[in-house]
Order: sequence, then C-alpha cells, then structure tokens
Amino acid sequence: MWKSPFQFVDQVLHGVKSKGSFAQNFAITFSGNMIAQLIGFLMTPIIARLYGPSMYGVFALLMSVVTNLAPVSTLQFPAGFVAAQDDSEFAKLLRVTWITLITFTVLLACILAVASEPILRFFNISDLSYYLVWIPVYVFVMGVDYIFAGWNIRVKQFKRGASAKIVSLLTSKATAIAWAIFLTPSALGLIASNFLTYPIESISKLSREVRTAFFRFSKFSRQELGVVVTKYKSYPLFVTPGVFVANISNFLPIFYISYAFDRSMVGNYALANGLVSVPLWLVIHSSVTVFTQKAAETLQQARSEVAPISLTLYRKLFLVFTPLMFLAALASKFIFLVVFGDLWQQAGEFSSYLCVAALVHIVYSPLSVLFRLTDNEHINLSLNIFSLLLKGLGLWLGAKFGGVHTSIIGFGLASIVSGYSSLFVLFGMLKANRWVLVRDFFIVCLIGIFIVWFHTLI
Repeated sequence: MWKSPFQFVDQVLHGVKSKGSFAQNFAITFSGNMIAQLIGFLMTPIIARLYGPSMYGVFALLMSVVTNLAPVSTLQFPAGFVAAQDDSEFAKLLRVTWITLITFTVLLACILAVASEPILRFFNISDLSYYLVWIPVYVFVMGVDYIFAGWNIRVKQFKRGASAKIVSLLTSKATAIAWAIFLTPSALGLIASNFLTYPIESISKLSREVRTAFFRFSKFSRQELGVVVTKYKSYPLFVTPGVFVANISNFLPIFYISYAFDRSMVGNYALANGLVSVPLWLVIHSSVTVFTQKAAETLQQARSEVAPISLTLYRKLFLVFTPLMFLAALASKFIFLVVFGDLWQQAGEFSSYLCVAALVHIVYSPLSVLFRLTDNEHINLSLNIFSLLLKGLGLWLGAKFGGVHTSIIGFGLASIVSGYSSLFVLFGMLKANRWVLVRDFFIVCLIGIFIVWFHTLI
C-alpha cells in the first residue's frame, strides 16, 4: 500500500525512538559518521591547497596498497564475530584472528625487507620506495581496528564507533594541516597524519565490556582452535578473496592511472573519489554495521523476513540518494573549481562521473553482507571477479579510444553494470522482486548519459 510522505516520516521517527531498533542503531552510526565526514569535508580544501595533486597522488597510491592488503591480514574472521553462537566460540575465533593478524604482518615485513626493489619495479610504484616501512605498520593497525569493530558489532556498541570516528578524523586532518604549516608539505605528512586515525579509533572502541573480556578469555588447545577454523573456513576461502578482489576493483583506477598517466592525475582522481566517497562511506558503513547485526538475527529467527527487510532497505537508499547524487554530479565541477582552485579542476569532472557509479555502490554494498550470512560467499567471489574484469575493461577501452576522462567514464559504466548484476543475483537468491532492479538500472544509465552530455556543454 502506498504511504504518504508524512506517514513515511512518522514511521521513520517512530523507529528511531524505539530503543535497540534497526532505525535507532542506524541513526546513531549515521549521525556520528556524518559529523566526522563533515569535519573531514570542511578541512579537505585546506589540505588539498597545501599539498597539491602530486603529493596527494603518492599518498593515494600507498593507501591503495595497504587498503587492499589489510582485509587479508585477518582473513575476514572479524566479520564472523557476530555469527558466533556463544561467548566460548567467539573467544576461540578471536584468538585465531589475533594469531592470523600477527603472522601476516610479520611475513609482509619480511617480504618487503627482502624483495622490495623487484616488487616496486614490477608494479611501477617506485614513488613508494621511501615509504615501504609504513605498509606493514598500517596493515597491522588497520587489522586491529577491524577486530575491535567486529567485536563492537557483536555487543551492539554502535555509539562508540560513531564517536571514535569524529575524534580520529579531526585529529588526522588537524595534524596534516599543522605538518604542512610548521614543517613542510610532503606525502609523508599525509601518510603520518592519516595513520593516527586507526589507533585512536581502536582505543575508542575498547568499551568496558570489551576491556573486561579482553583479559578474561581462557587459553584453548590447538584442537579447539582448529575446530573453529574449520567451521569458519569459508571466511579465508571465499570471503577474504571476495573482499580482496572487490577492493582491487574499487582501487583499480588509481593503479591504472598511475601506470598509464601520471601522479598528478592520480592525485586528481584520488581527491575526487575521496570526496564522492564521503556520502558513500557514510551510508555504507552505517547501514552495513547495523544491517549485518539485524540480518544475522533475522536469519536465525525468521529467515523468510530477510527478503522484505532487504528490499525495503534498497528502496529507501535508492529513493533518498538518487536525487542527491544527481545534483552532486551536476554541481561538482563548479564546486571543485571554486573550493579547491585551478590545480584541481580535473578532479571536479572526475567526481561527476563517480557520483553516478557511487549511487549503485550505496544501494548494493549494505546488502552484499547477505552472501556471507547465507553461506554463499563463493557466489560473491565470482561476482567480484566479474566486476574486476569488467571495470578493468572499461578503464582500458576508455583510455584506448579517448584519454583519462573517457577511462573514468568507462570505469563508471562498468561499475553500474556489475553492481546491478550482483543485485539481480542477490535478489534472485532471496526470492525478492527483481523487476524493480531492471527499472532502476535504466534510470541510473539515463542519469549517467545526461551527466556525460552535460559536460560536453560546459
């Protein structure tokens, strides 16, 4: 039955007021993350003017490397914390995760110490030669943050994650500005200041319940830990490769632009992608955090209800963010020129194309956790590989028949196709209505065509 806008708003407000409800938990995480991202958004123009595209490009390249390695460091076991049946099983899984993280970090440091030069030459990332020591350090602190994030989701400590993000981001941005003013603008300033976010967030996520349990867990035999690893083997076998491939496909433009063009273009793309990712990360992080816990409970109590709540979440996200991302795509080039200056004009056009692709990512990413929760990680892995190949083809064809701009357009189109292909498979798996996806796919494509045409006029 069709609801009026007033009924819809009233329903949302009622849900927000209900203690422990999905709407309230989402509101908590969303509002905290929104404040944090607003702080970052307001301070980013200062940082961009202080450092410039080339230094920003080196920073973006290093972050692309560590962001792809970090999820592998824990083999995605923290994602399974919420699914543990009791505290004993959770404690065993937690111990396995710590062992995995420490082992991976040590191996990574050894590999970089022995074979750094051939690795840098092979991937054409010689600019990172002075910053290699940061890679294992970053990977470790990001892995620790994943552990505490998964732990907080299990115990429903959503407020801590939201407040931690505000403090860490404010500290990071302020440090980057101070570094440029009192020392000298360099890629190291961006790398070191951004690093601060992870230990600050991890410490902030140490709630009383987590601190108490942290030192209380008993020791377990290798056999007991082996049983847990066997039970959660799908995480290293399917979830981890799936996340790794998904991250590679998302960061593929940075690697490709670095290889085919120059660091200045990498910096322009990185800034554009970073700012477009503000609403994207904001919504995805908030909705994934809460939806994961809600979907896990629903699967255990009433599996048939998963499809309706998934379809409802998709419709709400699409309805709210389609006009917002469309307006952002229209205005981004002008905004970048005014706010960031002439050096970042290319970033404004990149962001227009990325806004359209971001819309698909917003509506799909929260729902993608259902592949993991329903033990269909192998399907998700196949879809992520398909997405990686399609995005790579889009980037290559765009560069071959045009330049860096058409390459980004090709990447955006591939993102739309792969995103809705994954949604179509997921909705079929849930036995949800898929006709809505067909309609929305054509709506997003028409928006993308209009944005490209619009940029030919200005």
